[in-house]
Amino acid sequence: MAVIGLYIENLSIDVECKSILKKLKAAGFDKAQVPYTIDDAVVASHEFSYLLKHGAVKINDTDSSSWRSVLNNFAVPKHGPEVGKIGFKLNFDLL
Repeated sequence: MAVIGLYIENLSIDVECKSILKKLKAAGFDKAQVPYTIDDAVVASHEFSYLLKHGAVKINDTDSSSWRSVLNNFAVPKHGPEVGKIGFKLNFDLL
C-alpha cells in the first residue's frame, strides 16, 4: 500500500487532534510507519491516547471508503531506560 500524505489543516478532525499532530510535525515526527521515540514532555501519553481514539480520517478509494486512525500505535514503557519516553508509529505522512 502506498503511503498517503495528509495536510493537517485540511483534516476533518477536532482542534485537539490537529494540535497534537502539529506538535509531532514540528518536532520532526512526520513519516508513516517509522518507529519513533519521543519524550513525554513534548507530547504526553494522554495526548497519544486521545489521538488514537479521536484522530481517524476517512480514506476514499476507487471502490470504497474506510476510516483509519492517523496514529498506528503507541507504547509507554514502565520499566528500563525508556521510562519517560513514548514509542509510536503514524499511519500517514504529515504534511
